[in-house]
Amino acid sequence: MTRLVSTHVIAALAAGVLALSGTTALATDFEGAYVGLSIGSAMGEGTHTPSGSATPYGTASTDTEVVGGVLGWNQRQGDFVYGLELGLSTGLSDGGVFNHSCACSSMRLNYQSSIELGARGGWVSGDTLFYGAVGAAYLRYEEIFTSTSAPSAISMKNNDTVPFLGLGVEHGFADGWSLRGEYRHYFGVSTSNPATAFPGSLTTLSSGTRDYDLGVFAVTLTRYF
Repeated sequence: MTRLVSTHVIAALAAGVLALSGTTALATDFEGAYVGLSIGSAMGEGTHTPSGSATPYGTASTDTEVVGGVLGWNQRQGDFVYGLELGLSTGLSDGGVFNHSCACSSMRLNYQSSIELGARGGWVSGDTLFYGAVGAAYLRYEEIFTSTSAPSAISMKNNDTVPFLGLGVEHGFADGWSLRGEYRHYFGVSTSNPATAFPGSLTTLSSGTRDYDLGVFAVTLTRYF
């Protein structure tokens, strides 16, 4: 349900950008300080591999809905715009589940939050800014392992700091207001766990790593000052 709602919201906002594409008289110049609110989806997969093995236990989707905010500043020179941006986001739903090949446990991946600092740069055409982004993100994940023999769970919270690259389009539709869509891809995301016994069970979760292929698409409503 959450995924369905956010998908409809993103589609509606994207339709709004297209509907407003002819607006010119009141559009922002993409310069100065700004704040924004975002809604989007984290997508990709996480692969769990036991230590000392080249064969993964399994792969689950990292799909979850995210909301967040941005704070930034742009400078404009002619048709070129560049600036810095700080972003925060949090996950709204749980990720996917997979059963280990040993049939002894399953794992759920939950995207929890991110803090991101990056730079943007691009060219303005009319009321639209086409840009790229580069920066670093501090990502937090929760991985929940559940035993199948005597159901009990281990919750592990991990984090990683990684680089990202992004591409986006931002459209000014009124004086000081814009709407943008952006995709960011995160590189080298990996977390790990030590060998851990399940509570009240003889089953032990072996040590291993999770390697994530992660991207986030978000739509952001922005106010310039």
